Formats: sequence, structure tokens, C-alpha cells
Amino acid sequence: MIWFAYMMTPLGPSVRVRKLFIYSVGEAMSEGKGFVKFRELRIEKVDHLYDLVRVDPDAADLAREGVKEFTIGVIG
Repeated sequence: MIWFAYMMTPLGPSVRVRKLFIYSVGEAMSEGKGFVKFRELRIEKVDHLYDLVRVDPDAADLAREGVKEFTIGVIG
């Protein structure tokens, strides 16, 4: 089914299974509102780059272009 194929895309499991999403690119957002907490990632750290690519594999292209700060939203 088409809906099932959509569920298997890289962004589908990130939100539905891991409860993570990219909230902002290039600026920091430190406070969470409601049930979403924010985590700032700096690409200088390899662990942060790995966490970013787990959320969205295409975000590595932005890091290669020079974007160094990302904010990840964590649901829950």
C-alpha cells in the first residue's frame, strides 16, 4: 500500500518511532513548550552529527554547506 511505503521513509520513523524532528536550522532554541523539549546540536562534535543524521539523513548536506547549529525537538 502507498501509506505503508510512506511510513518507511527516513522522516516517517523519526517522528513516529523515535519521537524526534528537526525544529530549527542555524539558530538555537533552548526552551521547550508543552510536551516538546528542545536539544541543541553543534556539528563540531561527532556525536551530534551522528544524532542529526539519525533524525534526517539529508541534514548532513546542510552541515557540509556550513550550517553548524541545529535544534532537535523531542516529543514526550
